[in-house]
Amino acid sequence: MSERAMHLNRCLAAVAFVVLSHASTLAGSCDQDTIDSIADDGSIIVMTSGASYRVSALDQTDAMFWLAEDDVLICKGETEIINKNEKRERIRVSRIR
Repeated sequence: MSERAMHLNRCLAAVAFVVLSHASTLAGSCDQDTIDSIADDGSIIVMTSGASYRVSALDQTDAMFWLAEDDVLICKGETEIINKNEKRERIRVSRIR
């Protein structure tokens, strides 16, 4: 096998590892939910399940632009929400109820 082919194989293996590890993180410790409403300033998100989350001050600007009815993943012991839109934005939260 040529050096170029070996390099290509290593690159493909690295890409596969990143994709698979990211997918397992999303699927492994996360629950799916849908946003019911978001405070105008992005500080509070209420889910259709009834759960409410306070958004970290650093992430409120991002959350302001999320939409009701966006599908999200609630992850890491309910301390992170990942929007399942094309951007896959993540915000830090704490559960209120």
